[in-house]
Amino acid sequence: MEMTLSQALWMLVLHFSASVTLLFLGWTLYYDFTRTQIPPGITQGAKLRLINLIMNLFLKLAVILEKVGICPQYVVWRLLINGIPPGRAPDLTIKEMLFEAVPVRVYWPRRAGVEPRRGLVWIHGGVGLFGSPQAYERLCRLIAREVATVVVCIR
Repeated sequence: MEMTLSQALWMLVLHFSASVTLLFLGWTLYYDFTRTQIPPGITQGAKLRLINLIMNLFLKLAVILEKVGICPQYVVWRLLINGIPPGRAPDLTIKEMLFEAVPVRVYWPRRAGVEPRRGLVWIHGGVGLFGSPQAYERLCRLIAREVATVVVCIR
């Protein structure tokens, strides 16, 4: 079977893309393993190294994507920080509300307690550039569930 010119060019582009991707991954692995020192007292050093590697990979990718002109760095940072959206929470009641024209999301634990519930007002940081309510969704759910506290997250 003979290849046409267009097929040969597509194969060349495919090989070039794969080579650049593998080179970028190899450079990131080399850079991370030679410059990151994990203290000996850390019990889960492998997990810390993996998280650090993934963060460095995405941050370097963000710089490259910005220099090429595809998207600004903060878009990749937001994607990394927001993560995968959480699923249903059968043990929590979650409602979007307005408190004096301020949009909030309220998390109530469904299990009833004997004493009055405490409350927590969560104001996320990041000035809308780095942090967002979606980035802290899992944390607000965890606090409401584990501490049996009503959490009000300001949107």
